[in-house]
This record gives sequence, C-alpha cells and structure tokens, in this order.
Amino acid sequence: MIVYDIRIGEWYVDNFYNRAIKTLAVYNGKLVIDGDIFETAVFTDDDTGAKADAIVPTLTTGDIRAFGMNGWGRYRKVQLEGEARDVSVAWSVTMDVSYDSGKTFTTEATWTRANIAAAIDDAIEGAEHFFLTQKTPSIRLRFSVSSPSPTEGLIFNGLTLEVFPQGGIERKANNMRAQ
Repeated sequence: MIVYDIRIGEWYVDNFYNRAIKTLAVYNGKLVIDGDIFETAVFTDDDTGAKADAIVPTLTTGDIRAFGMNGWGRYRKVQLEGEARDVSVAWSVTMDVSYDSGKTFTTEATWTRANIAAAIDDAIEGAEHFFLTQKTPSIRLRFSVSSPSPTEGLIFNGLTLEVFPQGGIERKANNMRAQ
C-alpha cells in the first residue's frame, strides 16, 4: 500500500501485505480481501490465512494544541471515556504520551480491566491520569488495548482533558534576543 504522510510530507510503502490487493470488501460482517475471508472466528489479522495474530486496537490523536499554535498552558490530566464490552478477559489499556509531535512516546499510564470496569456495559471509571510534564505547547496521545485472549474489550467514546492557561512572557525569536 502506498501512503502519503502529510505530517512528514513524504510518500512511503506500507508492507503489511506481501502482495497487491485487488479487492477489499466486507461480507457477512467479515473482511474479504481478493475473494478470501481473512477475519477468522477469533478476530485476527490474517493476510495469508495462516496467521493467528490478535488485533491490537490503537488510537493515536494528532497534536492537541489547547492554547493555539503559539500558546502555552498546562495540561493537567486526561480521563478516558468508554464502555466495557467484555469483562471475562483481563484486558488493559495503555496510554503513551508524546510531547514532540509523535517523534517519541513515553508510557505514562496503564489501566487494567479490573480497576476500571466490573460488568458488561459499565461506563469506564477511574481511568484518569495526571500528566508528568504539564507545561507544554502540545501533546499527542496514543491508547492501545492489550489482552491475553480475543475479546471485545471496550468501546472508546472519547477523552476529557483538563487544561488551564499559563501566563508568562512570550519567548522572542533568536534574532530578537540579546547575544
């Protein structure tokens, strides 16, 4: 698959599939690639029909700039909003944070199913985290769900950020500063 990444302004090739895809469809609720059903009963990624790799749902936000392009403020905490779909498996949610537009990510929080959901259809509660670095122009968040066996896990509905503006003197450009 050929992809154009607007963040880096370059084309690249995604080699997930080892061949060209001619058709892509959904039939009876399952993914069909070139006439073959690749989604098995245990909900796996399978481009050859022989793999049993569990899908790891991952959600990555773009840069969140709560204070505008040049503004600064404090990103105090984040709270996950969702709904438990399966509580029979010990799934967990991990949140990685990037303070440099996605160049590097640091794992800042992990929530286990036992700590945030007790029953099916429970609203996700207690999945909140106070950021380690609070004063920054932007943040990027990446959430992933891991599980020891196939599961529906959770429905991710959104997130809530607690932010507040931070006063101070604006930094001048290099050519405007004393040498």
